[in-house]
Amino acid sequence: MEKFAKVMLALLAQVAKLRKFAAVIIVGVVLMMIAIAIHFLAVRAVEKEWKEKLSTTQRSPEEIDGIVANMVKYRAITTPAFVPKSLWDKEFCSATVVNAVSFISGGESLKTSAAWKFYATNRERLGLVYDRSADFVVQEDKILETYDRPVWLSRLGLQSDRIYVVGYRYHETLAVPRIVEGLKSGGTINSHVMLLLGRYDGSWWGYHLFHDPDRPNDSPFKVDNLGDDIPKKFDIVYIWEVLGVRKGGTPKNLLMVQNSPPYKNVARWTGLFGNNSLGRAVDSISAYLFTSGDNFPTVVDLDKEVVEIVKPGEKASHGQVLGFFRGVSVYQHAGASQRGEYGLEFQCVELANRFLVEALGHRNLTRTGDADSYFYQARGKGLMPYYNDGVESPRSGDVVVFDPEGDDNNPGHVAIVASVSESQSQICIVQQNTRRWYECLPLKKRGAKWHVENPTGLPCVGWARRIQK
Repeated sequence: MEKFAKVMLALLAQVAKLRKFAAVIIVGVVLMMIAIAIHFLAVRAVEKEWKEKLSTTQRSPEEIDGIVANMVKYRAITTPAFVPKSLWDKEFCSATVVNAVSFISGGESLKTSAAWKFYATNRERLGLVYDRSADFVVQEDKILETYDRPVWLSRLGLQSDRIYVVGYRYHETLAVPRIVEGLKSGGTINSHVMLLLGRYDGSWWGYHLFHDPDRPNDSPFKVDNLGDDIPKKFDIVYIWEVLGVRKGGTPKNLLMVQNSPPYKNVARWTGLFGNNSLGRAVDSISAYLFTSGDNFPTVVDLDKEVVEIVKPGEKASHGQVLGFFRGVSVYQHAGASQRGEYGLEFQCVELANRFLVEALGHRNLTRTGDADSYFYQARGKGLMPYYNDGVESPRSGDVVVFDPEGDDNNPGHVAIVASVSESQSQICIVQQNTRRWYECLPLKKRGAKWHVENPTGLPCVGWARRIQK
């Protein structure tokens, strides 16, 4: 009987092990199914955003010219990414350029491929205008430069109304077996590609994806001056014209904007399993679950008074562009301030001063006082003050000051008047260093006098207007 009991206990133990094993299998299968479902949702979300934002019609030369020119002009403020966030940590320079051409010109005109297959894949849509591949030789699994030929873009006869793609290689890139293998099937010797934006302010500019090993937390999407340090890092081998795309005429004031978190916040969730099928699948899941914001840019018209990138009240990162007013950028303040050209960066005073300089041509008022000084010491700043409850109504472009009247212990707050609507009884303002970068406040007319209310904050003491000389 005792022996029988031991046998039964042993059998029960085996059954228990099988049940645990089965439970593990079931849990694994369930988790895999969940991962597959999330991956499917992530891919669908990217595809949906792509279709919603990509123009299905060819843009006019004036639209293309404006978009490209503003990519250069606003490069320090916002540089768009044209590949999903799950790929930001990888070397997808060719996909970046292909998608950039699609967004800039409208429609999907080029096909994605490896950089050294870019020309072979898109031969029908590209015209070869420069080729110095004869300066290189293939030795076993390496490509070596035999003649270090300087390239002067201004001497190549490039036309200002065309869009070009540059095929280049980094000096230190010597062992390139994939490229050598690709040569056998019509590939080229370049390891990277760049979109040549054109010549602005006396310099040639290019847009590309470049991971700087010395600055790993910087965004890899760059608009670079090709007359500075870039030629020292790579050899230009080919230049191709994108056929059928023209820019010119009177440029439209269009800009590509993107509500995305800083690159370092996205990169922390990607690249954990390498650049392979599994790694890309995992990256798409983690980017979908743990990052916010846009995968692709939106084209906005900067001639609009107020351009919204991040909705007022939404969470944003320190230094992130929230929107524009009359072409002047508004930033999020959520950390320590550093002194910049117009004051402590991203504080309310910095925006007021920068707007006066950039939009109205006023002198720089940095280091001339706190926010309340834009009213109480307005005349010394070249501004005319008007008290709240006075007969002079606020106007768009005025600076409006909020402060406990006469309290010098409070630095107050300053904003810019974006619009005034007597019919809607409201005044709308743009501001920095507050929860809502764009908001509207009640505006009441009491007889001949105007009164601005601020129900949730400091009272409005008045507004100041630039004195025209």
